[in-house]
Amino acid sequence: TYKGVEVSTENLSIWETIKLIINLSLVMLVVSLVVAKFIPKGKSFNIEALSKIFQNGPTLFYVIILLEELLARYLFLTLIGEKLLHAQYPLMIILLVIGNAAWAALHFSNYKDPKDRKVLAVLPQFLGGLILGYIYLRYGFFITLLVHLTFDFIILATNKKQDNIGASFLNSF
Repeated sequence: TYKGVEVSTENLSIWETIKLIINLSLVMLVVSLVVAKFIPKGKSFNIEALSKIFQNGPTLFYVIILLEELLARYLFLTLIGEKLLHAQYPLMIILLVIGNAAWAALHFSNYKDPKDRKVLAVLPQFLGGLILGYIYLRYGFFITLLVHLTFDFIILATNKKQDNIGASFLNSF
């Protein structure tokens, strides 16, 4: 277990797990809506790239989310933090911030115009990553991955350019 951070060892039922995932996703949604209210989206936001990801269904999108979780949380917190450095609480927080900074920096590619690639533009991804990092430390990789998938599903389902995301999401199971 991580030193200084309580890791949940409860055996949750399927229903409790589903409720947990939905509740944590809704917390992330509220935080993202508040942050989005104060941070204007760059004019060159690349929605076309996102649409291309879904041309052949959502599988590539799921793989990208899995890779994000492996990079930002598993690599930094488990492999480097726990296994390599045997990190305790203060160092784990530093690793969490570094991993999320790398994760947020990947989102600079969401903007076509380099002038729109500012730290403030990826602050929502950074804050969302911190929340996912907390979830990772508290509940583990699997719950974090499911919360991330659920959150992104909610966000994409509200995007009118992704009309088939709900059907694609359900069909992929």
